[in-house]
Amino acid sequence: MTAEAKVLIVEDDDIIIFSNQMMLENLGVASDVVMNVEEAVHKMLSVRYDLVLLDLGLGDDKLAGFEILKQVRAAEDPENRLPIIVLTARTESNIADEAIRLGANHFISKTIDHDGLCVVVKKYLSNTAVKA
Repeated sequence: MTAEAKVLIVEDDDIIIFSNQMMLENLGVASDVVMNVEEAVHKMLSVRYDLVLLDLGLGDDKLAGFEILKQVRAAEDPENRLPIIVLTARTESNIADEAIRLGANHFISKTIDHDGLCVVVKKYLSNTAVKA
């Protein structure tokens, strides 16, 4: 039997938080939410999550997610890396390239529909209990 999946949502927009929580709830996935760099890094390094949905822009810092990626990837065990999906409204190809270079596992524009995001989430949570 597999354990219940748990996802950390790093986002500062209440509507997007609600939307992502509902999508995860429909998949039977538990979630926590943080809204800033310090909380995100702390949670990602101290709580065992199966996946992180990371917004690049938090508050006034439109590239805060890059700092989170740098700090978490520098501190975690390279043999047990936390899967991180970057979600952002920024669509420039260099932004996606930089996110992947810094250790993101996947990059998705926030304009994606939830069906597409569900497919990606299920891929990364395939070894945990997720509703089909």
